[in-house]
Amino acid sequence: MKNILEKLLYMTGELKMPPEILYHGTTEEAYKQIQYEGLKPMSRNYVHLSIELATAQIVAARHHGAKVILKVNALEAWNAGIHFWYCNDTTWDAEAIPVALQLK
Repeated sequence: MKNILEKLLYMTGELKMPPEILYHGTTEEAYKQIQYEGLKPMSRNYVHLSIELATAQIVAARHHGAKVILKVNALEAWNAGIHFWYCNDTTWDAEAIPVALQLK
């Protein structure tokens, strides 16, 4: 795994304290794994999160199968030491987020 300095060099966003809640759109099939392992970047570098529910719904709609929107306690995750990056008005990136900080 890359260290924080290396991660920051690859990020276009700004390391920043997130809003209290962010959303993640996924499928019911992926959720089965997420509920045990937490949100992971998988083949990407970071977990992609949306500031608005509507954006997460659009992201979820890109996938096949039943849609699930996860509500992430982003501020609590930040306080627990998880790094977040502000990307733009609708998108944040984060390190892996444990199950305890997610709500379906």
